[in-house]
Amino acid sequence: MKGSIRYIGVLDHSGKQHIVEFYDGVNVITGRSSTGKSAIIEIFDYCFGKDENTIPHGVITDNAELYFCVMSVNDNYIVLARKANAKTAFIRDESSLPDLSKLTIEYFTDDYFLPLETFRKSLNNHFNLKITDTDEDTEARNYRKNKAKAPCASVRHFVSFMLQHQNLIANKHALFYRFDEKEKREQTIEQFKIFLGFVDQEYYLKKQELADENRNLRNLNLKREVLDKNRQDIKSSLVSLLNQYEYIAGSKFIISDADQIINDPTNSLEKIKSFVIAIEDNTETFSQQYKEYADEYERLDSEIHEKWLEKEQLHSSIEAGKKYNTALNSIKEYESANLYVSECPFCKKKNDNITNEVNTLQSAINWLNDELLKTPVLTNGFLVKAKKLESEINELKRNQRTVLALRTEMENATKQIKERKSRFEQAIGVKVRIETLIQDKLIGNTSELLEQIQLCEDKIRQLNNFLKNTYDIDRKIKSAEECINENMNAIGKNLDFEQTYQPVNLKFSLNSFDLYFDVNGKPVYLRSVGSGANWLACHISLFTALIKYFCQQGNSCLIPPILFLDQPSQVYFPTSIDISEVFDAKELKKNEGKENEADADMKSVTNLYQQLVDFCSQTAEETNIKPQIIITDHADKLKLRDCDFDEDLVRNRRWRNQGEGFIKEPTMI
Repeated sequence: MKGSIRYIGVLDHSGKQHIVEFYDGVNVITGRSSTGKSAIIEIFDYCFGKDENTIPHGVITDNAELYFCVMSVNDNYIVLARKANAKTAFIRDESSLPDLSKLTIEYFTDDYFLPLETFRKSLNNHFNLKITDTDEDTEARNYRKNKAKAPCASVRHFVSFMLQHQNLIANKHALFYRFDEKEKREQTIEQFKIFLGFVDQEYYLKKQELADENRNLRNLNLKREVLDKNRQDIKSSLVSLLNQYEYIAGSKFIISDADQIINDPTNSLEKIKSFVIAIEDNTETFSQQYKEYADEYERLDSEIHEKWLEKEQLHSSIEAGKKYNTALNSIKEYESANLYVSECPFCKKKNDNITNEVNTLQSAINWLNDELLKTPVLTNGFLVKAKKLESEINELKRNQRTVLALRTEMENATKQIKERKSRFEQAIGVKVRIETLIQDKLIGNTSELLEQIQLCEDKIRQLNNFLKNTYDIDRKIKSAEECINENMNAIGKNLDFEQTYQPVNLKFSLNSFDLYFDVNGKPVYLRSVGSGANWLACHISLFTALIKYFCQQGNSCLIPPILFLDQPSQVYFPTSIDISEVFDAKELKKNEGKENEADADMKSVTNLYQQLVDFCSQTAEETNIKPQIIITDHADKLKLRDCDFDEDLVRNRRWRNQGEGFIKEPTMI
């Protein structure tokens, strides 16, 4: 996008204009302290829709009736204005640059003042920000107040890339304006792909659809997991029915393997339906099967009893161990025994007999300490084993209940025969139950669910392919990072970095918006870097790199290539003591007690300005879009290459003489 600021101005209470005009490229406002330089950046921010009026209190706020800004946006112009502490804002389109004589109090009629929220929406439209729903998952709304949508992409996030205030331009702890507020930081990072033109409204709608399908697939898979867990119960039922059929009919069922039925229920059902029942003599088979169930039941009962006894013994050991541990803990732990050699008070002969006693005592101490250490470990081991036994007992009981159920079914079959119900009728009943189980529990549930899962997976695959083929965000973000890093190091190599960080290898992450030096493959973040000159150079490198990338994207990028730099030379020349009518570098350094550094610092400041001028010219040549950099500073009378500081950069924006400033003293009320 092509965009720049043409005028920033104030109408005072008498209706008089106070206007600063700007052009493409580097614009410098220079002057002594307290002339209103830093107010320029705040007036623009306020006119651009900021909630709070943070224009510095003083001459300007005392005299201002209305603040205004005229911007060019591509081939059109917009006029923005605010009254002091107002909750409304003025916005008006112009097909050509308004004549200054036209910008009177009569021009700013009430018809064009809008509530602040409406004003921002209108401003969004001027910058082609028309995406109204930025949720990638509508489920997120359930966790917001009143289930609101995510905030719309807003031009208010543009200012994080456009404004470098005095307290930010050389800050090692912060890079971006407004990032001290977590919510605004996250929104700016998230919406950056919108500002670069990587995505549109359809992207978010497709992401929402994808999130819904993924959620639906998770739910379907959970249902399948439930069915899979039930398959064991179904298998147990099938095994039971197949066994029933065998001892009723005297022969095996047409499909005697339960797993085969479960794995291929449809074909199995077809075979079973055509199966003709034949009854054979099964007295011996029945008796043998019944005996096997009885023996298995008794075996399981015996094993359960053994494990139960083992568990009870473990519990007794655990209780004893706890009591023993309590008793040991009540004993004071000794690390050593002091050895004193005794001697005869008369002849002074030493007695070494006590050494053996001490050695014995030391051994006892070591044993005691070992016991204190081992007891908790042993107790914990018992607890783990007891837990395992408990699980084994429960599993044996489940198996015992299954065997009991099978034996009971055989007894019921015998009872039904006694009640004159034929074996043939019972076999038919078992066959019908098998068919019903397959139809209801396997085919009815599983086939429909698998079909739903397949449809859902196909839809997810289609959506992912569409998003990748149409947007391919990961590739675009990676490409953008590479381009920004290349831009950053191209200008960084010519800035005033200390030797430690040369050759300059800066990296910027579009996922976290962190800036760091790549030093031998390890990240060194700005907060770990010393020297104000390094911090300033990092800020300049990053923001010019971003501005150039915006220009490289042409009309697809929505952020105008505008950058405010408020007092970048403060790293070298403190601003609080500049009150003279002439900028004198040596005098300023003398006041610091660093007069011998004046020439070197002036060289660094001059180089900074030269690099910014070159940056704007080179970017214009490469992209056909010339960035606009507005610098408010104390530095003055710099000798630049192929550029006249006064004529090309300052252009009558020097406020050093008495009475000069944004609002000149003779007009004060």
